[in-house]
Amino acid sequence: NDQSATAKKLCQKDIVTSVAVWAATGEKKKITQMEFQSNLVEMLLEDMMPIATVERSGFKKFCETICPNLSVPSRRTLVRHVHNLYDIEKNSLIEELKSIKYVFCTADMWSSHKRGFLGMTVHYVDPNSLLRRSHALTCRRFQHSHTGERIAIIIAEVLKEFNLIGRAVDIVTDNAANKVKVF
Repeated sequence: NDQSATAKKLCQKDIVTSVAVWAATGEKKKITQMEFQSNLVEMLLEDMMPIATVERSGFKKFCETICPNLSVPSRRTLVRHVHNLYDIEKNSLIEELKSIKYVFCTADMWSSHKRGFLGMTVHYVDPNSLLRRSHALTCRRFQHSHTGERIAIIIAEVLKEFNLIGRAVDIVTDNAANKVKVF
C-alpha cells in the first residue's frame, strides 16, 4: 500500500548509497581524528563490541575506504578513552544522585569461568519528573571468598564510592545464606 511505500522511502539508506549521495552532493563533513576516536568508542560501547575489533583487517579496510585521511586508533588508545569516558559518566551519576534523598539498590553475585562477580544497581524516583530511574553502579570482580563479611565490605565500598551511605533505604538481593548474613 501507499503507507508501506512511504515508509520504505524513509528508511535509512545503505552505506554504499549514502556514500554515493555524499560524494554526488558534495555534502562532506570534515571529521577530526578525535571525533573519529570518540565516535568509535561510542559505537564499540553501545553495541558491546570487543575493543579488538579495531585490529581486524576487515574493519581496518572499511575505515580506510570511508575515511582514508584518518587512522584507526590502537586498542590501548581506545581503552584510555573508555576509562576517561567511564570517569566522566561516573562523576555525572554521582552528581545526579546528590539531589536524591532516598535510593534503593539491588545487588547480585555470580560466577563464570571460576571467577566471581558482584553487580549493583541504584533505583530512585526523579523528584522533577516523578519517573523511576535506574543506573548500574558496578559490575566488578569479586576475588575473595563469598562470606557475608566480605560481601558487606564490598557493598559498603560501592555505597561510599557513590555517596549513598545513609540514603540507601533498602538493598534487594537473593536469599542465599551469605547475603542473609550481610543484611
